Amino acid sequence: MAKRLLNKISKGKNKLGVEIVTRLYILGKTQTWLAEQCGCTKQYISEVIHGKSKPSAEMTEKIANAMGMNVTEVRKLALEEVA
Repeated sequence: MAKRLLNKISKGKNKLGVEIVTRLYILGKTQTWLAEQCGCTKQYISEVIHGKSKPSAEMTEKIANAMGMNVTEVRKLALEEVA
């Protein structure tokens, strides 16, 4: 399922979404797990992954901490589009 989702979002324009799905797959974690770690809903995480919602500075920090990523990297990815 993660590979199918990754294929779908990698065709979009959301680099953060691609990175989140990739890291969740590597970690063996789910969107639900990430939502619990960040104190938000799975629906919100899905919206971020699909580029329907841009995470706030506070949320990018929570995502970074939960996934062992650099906060600056997450914020940069949130602003970039897939080439």
